[in-house]
Amino acid sequence: NAKRERGNGTRDNDGHRPRAARLQVTCWNQSQSAHFYGSRRDWVNRRVWQEQADQHAVPWDASDSPLSEPGLQQAKELAAFVARQYGGRIKHVFSSPMYRCLQTATAVAQALGLQVKVEHGLQEWPPGKPQPVESLLHLLPPGTIDLSYRTLLEVEPGSDETVDEMHERGKRFAARLLQYLDSLPQEEKGGVLLASHAAGVISVTRALLGDRHARVNCGVCSLTQLHSELAPRQWKLVEDGRTDFLESGNCFDWSFEDGFRNQSPPPHVSTPSS
Repeated sequence: NAKRERGNGTRDNDGHRPRAARLQVTCWNQSQSAHFYGSRRDWVNRRVWQEQADQHAVPWDASDSPLSEPGLQQAKELAAFVARQYGGRIKHVFSSPMYRCLQTATAVAQALGLQVKVEHGLQEWPPGKPQPVESLLHLLPPGTIDLSYRTLLEVEPGSDETVDEMHERGKRFAARLLQYLDSLPQEEKGGVLLASHAAGVISVTRALLGDRHARVNCGVCSLTQLHSELAPRQWKLVEDGRTDFLESGNCFDWSFEDGFRNQSPPPHVSTPSS
């Protein structure tokens, strides 16, 4: 949503240089399935969580873990940072339907005075089994979910997506997202926030950049930001996995090619072997 001056040097009647419209997409990773310890409650103590889920002691599927206490703290830090950094420039917040993403997305949306659009195209990889958002409303801040929104891309829960299929999903979602944004009236156009998982952030970022092999840093609760001029639309990566606003810093950075690149857990979080 930031704007860049045109190169012709001309000015309008008020003495200002004309500005070219620009679109901002900011993505954050709320933990990739089974990889980011400390954000998900199940990875603080996976055995206990699995037993509770198997015994139906929790109201959601075992694949749809809520945030742990460190994850909730990261969500607060992210919301405060986004409100300071992007307040007024962001017009839309989209989120994976997984509960931990919705917990963070609603915190951010509240800080921005917006509602969350639940988007299945941002599902984790492989796809989990999210609960219908209507069944989670009592667990989320009132009025933070846009119930009029219909997902741009359906994803089969529990399916076995390959890496290639995940990248293809990222391309399809990115194309449909841009079509959706282009169709909005001018007063609704602006910056966009996407809450997804590491694989979702990476695949959508690569789709926008047009580079299947682009290196994208993606630690827990990190921010990745892209800008594009609207005509012609060419995306640039301007922030890559930013985490300096988190007390825990960059941890459990993950990629399709390398797996973990930084396995340092946040303070007071169990290690993968626990």
